[in-house]
Amino acid sequence: LPRLTPRYHEVEGIRNLERIDPLHPPWSNRRSVSLETTDAHELLDQRVQALKQREHHRFHTTYQTPIYGSIAGKELYRSDIRTILKQQMDDRIKTEKRQFMAKLTESKEFIENDRKVIQDDIESRRNKIAFLMKFRDENKRLAMEATQRRQKEILERKQEEKELLKFNPFNWSHSMR
Repeated sequence: LPRLTPRYHEVEGIRNLERIDPLHPPWSNRRSVSLETTDAHELLDQRVQALKQREHHRFHTTYQTPIYGSIAGKELYRSDIRTILKQQMDDRIKTEKRQFMAKLTESKEFIENDRKVIQDDIESRRNKIAFLMKFRDENKRLAMEATQRRQKEILERKQEEKELLKFNPFNWSHSMR
């Protein structure tokens, strides 16, 4: 079958698609503002147009389905589609694996961080309990010492009073002991 559209490099007969500087055209050696003519701008416009047509042709021939043509052409088209689909599936699988691994590492980090926070909390509770037990034991010891000191003072005072009552003239009958 004959080609219905020209090849992308045959579009509009422009073979050289290099950009031209309007102030330094290739056909003149000297630079001058008067050299900035419409010829250079015309070539640049043609270049832009040809590049647009080339891109349009490339885009639309890529998705053109070979309904008519040889069996080999159809099979080549189908194999291209299959390889593209396989590549897309492989890319999707890789992306999902990458996302899964990222989520897995994130979950592991969260679990490790949570475990660390729980361990710190347990350790702080143990330290608080130990401090409070030491505080309680010290308070008990101080309370026992205070009680023993008071009892000792009371016994000493009672002993003094007994001694005083022995020699006291008001207690002739020795009834107060």
